[in-house]
Amino acid sequence: MLEEYVYRSATLQDVFLVIKHVDLSGCLDFMDLLCTKGTGIKVENPVIRVLSIDKLSKLPSITGSLTCLEDILSIADQLSFSKIYPYEGRPHLIINCLEKKGYLGVFLKRMRRDRFIYRSPEKRAFMQYSALSPRMALFMVNLSTRAKGRKKPMTFLDPFCGSGGVLIEAALLGYYAVGLEIFYKPVRGARRNVIQLNLYTNVDLILADASLPPFREKSFDAIAFDPPYGRLSPVKGRESVDPLINFLSSVRYILKKNGSCIFLYPSGRETDRLTKMGFTEECKIFEHSRLTRSLWCLRDERQGHVLGS
Repeated sequence: MLEEYVYRSATLQDVFLVIKHVDLSGCLDFMDLLCTKGTGIKVENPVIRVLSIDKLSKLPSITGSLTCLEDILSIADQLSFSKIYPYEGRPHLIINCLEKKGYLGVFLKRMRRDRFIYRSPEKRAFMQYSALSPRMALFMVNLSTRAKGRKKPMTFLDPFCGSGGVLIEAALLGYYAVGLEIFYKPVRGARRNVIQLNLYTNVDLILADASLPPFREKSFDAIAFDPPYGRLSPVKGRESVDPLINFLSSVRYILKKNGSCIFLYPSGRETDRLTKMGFTEECKIFEHSRLTRSLWCLRDERQGHVLGS
């Protein structure tokens, strides 16, 4: 459960389990030593210092600091971190220099700050113009799914998958992801992308028209997508028609009970029509001076709340 929330986050780097709170208000010399010379990271205000207990034990003692240092090391030894969390190694002390408080504990999960770069569109085996960034794709998946323990993987659909950016984020969370695409070239490209990230066993790609989705009733737990529009909206030789509207007419048929459908669309377009179909405009996302997109959600009439919120 914890790992799922960590992987869902676009900004979270460290998850720290606090075992013991330590009051450092009476250790002014000790605080001065750590907050001016100790190694750590700055998080706006206040200054936060992160030190391993091993490093703390090697700090030079100064007048008035020895007692505090011995107390902290004694507490760390009594907690027996290595027996409770043998895979985490050394316990750490996090110090809030502004509030003069300390927190003894261990890191449960540490994520790389640049973890989105390796799967950005320009790093993929196949790149498609206008592909969503990994952060935006993860945002879409987060809104359409729920962080719940399940006996079997959640089924996820992107009916306009393109190069597979949304499918990649869903598959990384352990969902069984299915993508539809009307053209052969993007399907082949999406296949190369998911193979590159070793996700092919979690993803199925189908060459099909989203206007006529080839699925049985109640096939998917969640649907999230960024549909094509304008000159990027091909009709494959048929009469000019918006493929989004055609697909949305079948959403309730293929979506499971309590399922969610989330999608992006240019702000101001088809607003009345989408509202009449039961969708709710949740927010607007500014892309650039010529494009602002709206986030639309399917309302679950049975539960009386907006799905994905």
